[in-house]
Amino acid sequence: MTRAAQTVPPHALFDAFQLERRRYVFLIGGGGKTTLLFRLAAALVARGRTVLTTTSTRILPPGPELSPRTLVEAEVARLVAALRAAPTPTPPRHTTVARAVTPDGAKLLGFAPAELDALHDAQVADALLVEADGSAGRPLKAHAAHEPVLSARADLVVLVVGGDVFGRPFGPETVHRPELFRRRVPIADGAAITPDHVRAALVGSGGYLAAVPPGCAALLYVSRFPLGPGAAEQARARASAEALAGGTGISRVVLADLAGGDGAGAESLVIVDRP
Repeated sequence: MTRAAQTVPPHALFDAFQLERRRYVFLIGGGGKTTLLFRLAAALVARGRTVLTTTSTRILPPGPELSPRTLVEAEVARLVAALRAAPTPTPPRHTTVARAVTPDGAKLLGFAPAELDALHDAQVADALLVEADGSAGRPLKAHAAHEPVLSARADLVVLVVGGDVFGRPFGPETVHRPELFRRRVPIADGAAITPDHVRAALVGSGGYLAAVPPGCAALLYVSRFPLGPGAAEQARARASAEALAGGTGISRVVLADLAGGDGAGAESLVIVDRP
């Protein structure tokens, strides 16, 4: 089944990422994670849910247009107490939380998996969304041994690939840790990156799927993938999804452009459900 929309309202994202039944969600992979993190938070709020956004590594501090409140507390117990001490007159439904700020103030530092589990168990919000690695803005990456930083209790891991990588030359401008990537996926410097290369990065040794905990659902999200209306564009989306997810066991692929071509056009969203 394929569904598409010219713009992406919150309810469409809520449904696309199955947030009705997912409370503990981790985002890993290439460029587009942070945008998605805060758009999913907004989708939850629009459905009347409360949500915490955070990281298990580090992220840029969000502005108030992305998150109405940011709390920084080194100890989870104190953080939970602060969240339960609801401000007046109305507590915000979305809060970004961190354990510390880098000395230069440029990044928020996140929590270890055990701390995230404790925060999840405290049930101070309906959902906990976690950005679990960095990609230096590159659409594709190779994970080092220490990442992604996931909880074994996650109920959804979103695998993120930047759709603007296809056809571009392989190198440090397109892939985070290109030398590590090339040890896992055969590709020459400057060669055009294809869906086959990306699929190999998903399923190969040290690939994205290898990080997903047993029993946890995985969903592939292709960011920066603008689509126009019409049957031909829908066919292109389905072909792209099959090329990426074929043989991986991934049953849902979401292809979207949540920035509307960096403001130059309408946003788009396509969901491809695979047998």
